[in-house]
Amino acid sequence: MALLVIYIIMTPPDQIYAGAMNWNLKNFWLVSKRMIGGSLVMNEYTHLPWLFGTVATAIFVTSLVWFSKNKLGLLYILPLVLLSILFAVKYRNLWHQGILFLLWIFVLWLSLEKQKNQKPGTLFKSVIAGVAVVLVVQVYWCVDALGYDLYHNYSAGYSVAKYIKANGLEKENIYVSGWKNISILPYFSKNIFFNHNNGSKHRFWNWSVNNVTSVGASKEVLDTIECLQPGVVIFASDHIPRRQKIELPGYRAVAFFKGYLCWKTGLSEPECYLVFRKDTPEPEKIVYEKSSGSKNKELQ
Repeated sequence: MALLVIYIIMTPPDQIYAGAMNWNLKNFWLVSKRMIGGSLVMNEYTHLPWLFGTVATAIFVTSLVWFSKNKLGLLYILPLVLLSILFAVKYRNLWHQGILFLLWIFVLWLSLEKQKNQKPGTLFKSVIAGVAVVLVVQVYWCVDALGYDLYHNYSAGYSVAKYIKANGLEKENIYVSGWKNISILPYFSKNIFFNHNNGSKHRFWNWSVNNVTSVGASKEVLDTIECLQPGVVIFASDHIPRRQKIELPGYRAVAFFKGYLCWKTGLSEPECYLVFRKDTPEPEKIVYEKSSGSKNKELQ
């Protein structure tokens, strides 16, 4: 089954995403430390990384000793090392920490089955204390993230779609840059972006070297827009530096919509959209979507 899964997920030769390999041992150490710590109590957005890092290390070492005592050390270490190699060499993202958390819980579950009808010792109590700390921290993360998601956009795609429909912009030539623009398309019956997938009916993003849809706001992209002169231009936040100022001759920025991925107690990937329209005789009011959140003000 494992070999079949590997075969299924093998990427085609023209795929462009996460195509490189990183065999640097230092990178392996840094990635493993971050992923393992993050799967327990480490928070990338805390102001006390040394404290959470120390607690995560203590829980990890205690767990290793406990698993080894119950002859489950290899069951935990082998998948952990293999996954860490995958994350360091090929690809990982924040949410992949959850895989390591589930591995830890799985082996812990098996070890506690062996502890039945035995008197709890100091090591066992330490393990239980560690579990309590992990669960308290992660439940707090969950509540905090849920509170943010209730009042803020993860993706601003729906807001952009509403803006397009309210202003009848789908009837104009819309030029897009950025793969996150595909989150706008499910709210329409067809592909409304003339340069996405060469204007074909396909509304997905093609992770191929053959995909010529624009990404970012480089000089080449801006020159292409100036040449084509579309009626509307939408920039997605991916591959655009946070402080980059985008200027298009003959266009005005008329709308900005915010969206962010909330991770633990901070904001990670932005999914924002900046809309430009060609200059018209009558000025229009610039639209900025309100945000009442206080997380990571620098991202807003």
